[in-house]
Amino acid sequence: MITWLQNATGKHHRMIFGFLLVVIVVSFVFYGFAGRGALRGSGSYMYQGVDLNDPAVRSRFRDATFFAQMTGQRMDNNGLVQRVAELSLADALGIPSPSDVEIRRIAREMTTAPDGKSADGLNKFLEFASKQLNVSDLETRARFETYIKDTWRIQKAVSTLAGSGHATASQIKRILERERAKWTVDVATFASAGFKADVKVDEAKVKEAFTANIENYRLPAQVAVTAITIAPSAADTAPVSDDEIINMGYNQAEKFKFETGKVKEQALAKRAELEKLVRADRAITNLAGQISDELAEKFAIDTAKADSKELAAWIKAKNAKITAIPSFEVINPPTVAKVPAEALRVAGELTEKEWRTEV
Repeated sequence: MITWLQNATGKHHRMIFGFLLVVIVVSFVFYGFAGRGALRGSGSYMYQGVDLNDPAVRSRFRDATFFAQMTGQRMDNNGLVQRVAELSLADALGIPSPSDVEIRRIAREMTTAPDGKSADGLNKFLEFASKQLNVSDLETRARFETYIKDTWRIQKAVSTLAGSGHATASQIKRILERERAKWTVDVATFASAGFKADVKVDEAKVKEAFTANIENYRLPAQVAVTAITIAPSAADTAPVSDDEIINMGYNQAEKFKFETGKVKEQALAKRAELEKLVRADRAITNLAGQISDELAEKFAIDTAKADSKELAAWIKAKNAKITAIPSFEVINPPTVAKVPAEALRVAGELTEKEWRTEV
């Protein structure tokens, strides 16, 4: 799963992160305003199509700073302009927002106590944040969710640029025009002034660079997967605590139309209905862990084959439903009935030797 919340601990990751900030973000800041007529109208201060004096924009940035400090995340003294530039970059790369499941996972991870013992860390965090911001519980949750989405998309954009890929001449031209920068790569130098799509380069250097990085160009245009759906066979009978009921109540507040400030009391009043959801969620989560363990134990990724008789027998024994999905572009997963969109998105990111289970 995506682990953007983990700080870079290795020298390699720190070098990549620092390089990207210098090359990409600094180019936004220092070249973004030149000759663009950035000031438009009284009181407006435009940058990347965003009015930096817009109260909503400034409030969003203050929220990012507040939640970063509250959760111990690093902002690296980033300013408003840099935050806008990073989000603009994520927009340009077409980075989508994380799924609801991913947002909840990140929120729990960010608000879990260091000892990992607090089962109600998220709710306590939001209660405290609500008092600090002097806003309602629902508004605090919405603003915290916006912070998670923005930060996740920025980190995803950074990791995308750090990986392998390709760019067309038109994409390079558009980036140069926006950044007003000058980039030097292994085989050619591109300047924004007088840029032409036909770039003359040293053929020997092109061949040398391509040969040295040939694996980076082996990007599959499409992916073909088969979805195998396994339902829980054993009912969850473990006790359900009040904390679990309340947490599910917050997650389902909109569905049950709970009132702001009364979620806890109303959730406990709806205990019977919420308990069913808690048990279903626990059963599916436990099943996902069990399936992952069995796959790792019985089918080693280095030797197991997708068409092996052993795997087919294991799938049959699980009474699994098999859904054949037509091949699709990795960046454009289709919509398939009863197959989670998150599972299809992750399927496009799998390597040839990797198992993945999705709840």
